[in-house]
Amino acid sequence: MNNYSMQTDPPTLLDDHDISDVELSPVRPLFPISSKPCINVWMDKMMKGILSTTHFKEYWRIWVAKIYSPDPTGSCLTWAFDEELADKMLYNTLDEFICNGDPQQILKQLAEMENPPSVCGKFFKAGEPTYYCRECAIDPTCVLCVSCFKESVHQNHKYKIATSGGGGCCDCGDPEAWKQNPFCNKHEAGKIARESSGNKLPEDIRERAQVTFEAILQYCYELLTLEHAPTLPPDLKPRETEDGPLSLLAANETYCTVLFNDETHTFDQVITTLSRVIKCTQKEAIEFVTNIDRNGRAVVKCSDFQHCTELKVEIERFTSRHNSSPLKVLVVHAHVIAHQIFAMRLLDWLDQFISHCEGFRIIF
Repeated sequence: MNNYSMQTDPPTLLDDHDISDVELSPVRPLFPISSKPCINVWMDKMMKGILSTTHFKEYWRIWVAKIYSPDPTGSCLTWAFDEELADKMLYNTLDEFICNGDPQQILKQLAEMENPPSVCGKFFKAGEPTYYCRECAIDPTCVLCVSCFKESVHQNHKYKIATSGGGGCCDCGDPEAWKQNPFCNKHEAGKIARESSGNKLPEDIRERAQVTFEAILQYCYELLTLEHAPTLPPDLKPRETEDGPLSLLAANETYCTVLFNDETHTFDQVITTLSRVIKCTQKEAIEFVTNIDRNGRAVVKCSDFQHCTELKVEIERFTSRHNSSPLKVLVVHAHVIAHQIFAMRLLDWLDQFISHCEGFRIIF
């Protein structure tokens, strides 16, 4: 567990205004307004009954921009982020706030309290076998791990074995994934125990988890379903009035040209467009188009607002030939991309966190 009582020397103003050189408390996560550890601030607001999404976003607006903003000098295909810093400043703070102590120890104790659980939730590693029951699963994405399969009636049904590419989890115990027989023997026992005893989460942990989950879902909905062109909503923007290095975040004028998928243009058309407009190699254009097809969009250029807008106009003009509608292209601030990257990873964190304990899944 990080030592949040440790004090550090106050940051000094930087002569070089390169945003990558900005250091925001290298030792502990501080809340931007009060300069107190963010967990202490959240705990204080929680005790007063006023903790809300606003207080999480107030912290995230600084650290997300710092960690996940695209580098305008690098290739959009080779972004690299400081994952160790992200874990420490973004994800570990959520673990420690909910648990109010050492997350590893507390989550282990919670898992032992509900042994056996009613849901498996085992995450698949690359190369692990998965089992799809042709008779009972809702669709081929609903699968079992080997342990649950061997303890279920599905081993006597028509089934298909596949190899996981990594990601996804065992659906044993999820009634929405099965037409019938959703539980193996082990998790059926956990279901019976849960129904007899209810949610075993300690009340304080349950309350902190609930407010955290609600804040995460609201934040992710705002960032991933609403368009933010060209800048972030005011409550997520770094502010020029902030002191020291924090003000440099607000001065960042990097924008991104973002290309979206559609059902009109072919791979070859988009590859040709990108090769000509952004002057990339065919190999890079193919990689961009593959990302667009897989993820629904891709950032194809990071630069100043004028350059990104010029590329947008050129892409639209080039793809609107032959009476075709143009590709959808947006110009957004780099901080918008940073928060959208974080929102996607935050949903992954949430998925893994609730897998630790049945009580968290009941809340969710």
